[in-house]
Amino acid sequence: MICTPKVGQLLEVHIFMSREKEFNTKYSPEFKIAVIMDMRENHLSYRETARKYGLVKRSMGGAMETLHRWERIY
Repeated sequence: MICTPKVGQLLEVHIFMSREKEFNTKYSPEFKIAVIMDMRENHLSYRETARKYGLVKRSMGGAMETLHRWERIY
């Protein structure tokens, strides 16, 4: 016997998942440089820096990749 979820359960999950919107935030070059300089001066990891500046979105990996890219560019 295959159990299928009730319609209400599916709707509830869909509403819960759709509440979280993803925004592409653009940061100024000055902000990026300041973040990288702070990370270097205070010997912070990518993870610590991402948390400090609120760069943590859904996955920590995305924030760490962003910081690594900023470090490489600036």
